Amino acid sequence: MTTTPDPAAIRKAVQTLATVEDEINVMFLEREQEIRTALICLLARQHAVLIGPPGTGKSALIEEIAHRCGDLKFFSYLMTKFTQTDELFGPVSFAGIKNETYQRVTANTLVEAEVAILDETWKPSSAILNTLLRLINEREFKNGVTTIKVPLVSLFGASNELPEGHDLDAIRDRFLFTSFVKYLTDSNFEKLMMRKAGIEPDPFGFPKTMIARADLSLLQGYARALPFNPQVIVSHATIRRELEKAGIIISDRRNGFCLDVLRANAVLEERDTVTTDDLAVLIDALWMEPQQRPTVARIINKYGNPANARAAEIKDQADKRYHDTKQLIDSAASNPQERGRVVSAAAVAAGELETFLNELKEIQGRQARPNRRIAQTMTAVGAMHMEMLKAVGVKFNM
Repeated sequence: MTTTPDPAAIRKAVQTLATVEDEINVMFLEREQEIRTALICLLARQHAVLIGPPGTGKSALIEEIAHRCGDLKFFSYLMTKFTQTDELFGPVSFAGIKNETYQRVTANTLVEAEVAILDETWKPSSAILNTLLRLINEREFKNGVTTIKVPLVSLFGASNELPEGHDLDAIRDRFLFTSFVKYLTDSNFEKLMMRKAGIEPDPFGFPKTMIARADLSLLQGYARALPFNPQVIVSHATIRRELEKAGIIISDRRNGFCLDVLRANAVLEERDTVTTDDLAVLIDALWMEPQQRPTVARIINKYGNPANARAAEIKDQADKRYHDTKQLIDSAASNPQERGRVVSAAAVAAGELETFLNELKEIQGRQARPNRRIAQTMTAVGAMHMEMLKAVGVKFNM
């Protein structure tokens, strides 16, 4: 007999998870997208890889999220080119050797984990990584002569780079999301240093909201049953066709996983139906090569919520303008003669960013209720704008 979920319990669990998300956003500056991706993975039972330079907090972010999820069993391992199967799945037991069943001792290994992170994901040989395929996708592990079900909810990877070549295409296809993590902008770097110096409160020491295993399980079940507006399915099929025309081929398995994450995002947005508003979450699920991402974003945004689509475009344009100008500023830092050119470039960038910010405010003002995605974009663009004004020489009394 199917039990109808209690709406009040669902609402309470969603609010708890929203509080967790808000708290972690305060802790990890400029990581809103990665945090949302990780929470979607937990609700949809999917997997993600974070790509970025060392010291950007990739592993720490995933560990924090995992530790907020009640008593879910967590496994973390730093991979190297010398990593062996025993380190991930446990050694073969003495009895397994004696009986020639080669059964492993799996206690406290990846086999028993519910949430796991493999740091430096692509470092081991393809032979080692390919042993993960069945565990990631089917949630099964062959232990000696017996195949067992594993409790894995989500596996996260962290790496400084994407793998080269196509040897690891099979395992990459099972990590639905790939997100790039950058170093902090100057203003947020300053805020981080203020925290570490004890000048400002460090939110890592604040009380932490936890979501119980039962509540997470409740939301996972609720997400699986969430209905779709038919237009979402039509749009998803159209997106697939347009991507194929652009030479971007996505596996049927991956496209199937996308339905799970659309449902999970709708839950986090507190909607009881999946709508085209949720399509934007697929941008980092439907590319395999970095140069494909702008094309994927453009095609998806064409069929999603126009407000979200424009906010995403603004974010990409603002990022490019900010990083191009920042690169110029950094390269000219040791040459006083370049000061005039730097100030001029920063002034132009500040003007463009202010225009973007004003447009975002107008878009937000037209929404029936505050849009979290647009609000996060406003915060990010506002920080970039502030930095460019500082580069021009504008002083602020904070």
